[in-house]
Amino acid sequence: RNDIEVSISLFVYGILITIPAFFLNTYVGNILYQTQLSESLIGSFFTAAPIEEGLKLAVMYFLVYKMKDFNEPLDGIVYGVSVSLGFATLENIYYVYVLSDYFDTSSMTLAVIRSFSAVPAHGVFGAVMGYYFMKYSFVKKQNNLFLTMVVPFVLYGVFYFFGYVWDRNCFYKPWGVKKGGVPAPGVGERRGAGVA
Repeated sequence: RNDIEVSISLFVYGILITIPAFFLNTYVGNILYQTQLSESLIGSFFTAAPIEEGLKLAVMYFLVYKMKDFNEPLDGIVYGVSVSLGFATLENIYYVYVLSDYFDTSSMTLAVIRSFSAVPAHGVFGAVMGYYFMKYSFVKKQNNLFLTMVVPFVLYGVFYFFGYVWDRNCFYKPWGVKKGGVPAPGVGERRGAGVA
């Protein structure tokens, strides 16, 4: 297979992991929102970041690492971005076509705002994951597998945490449109539901 076919197949795996991410984020979020933990921390560091980045890492570790096509260092970054953008694709279809009515805004407005925030963020997190995964695979094992998960997790958590902090009066997922069409970080489903 050529690199384009591999990237497309990994893009599809990224789409597929959105489904368990939705259910895991919802389940874990519903449990954690019954605690005294900060909603900002729950929505960023305790649900979406570890679940979504963990599922992306699972694709990288259990599929990419064993592929004979994974034979050049740059492949790590390309494949990490492919998985992440596959994930972002289905997630944003859900936001744009399902949640736009909930937020009383147009699908187009929601799509434009997320195209400048959540979509590139997933791409960056995937590139960082791919970089450390490449180092793990081609340079030295040591701490690089650990960094493959931790660095994107921290970047994701910080990115979404500030979305929650920016609008503490809402229980929305970050970076979209608040009810009434006001641009604000803090869009998504109510507490503990779905993907970020």
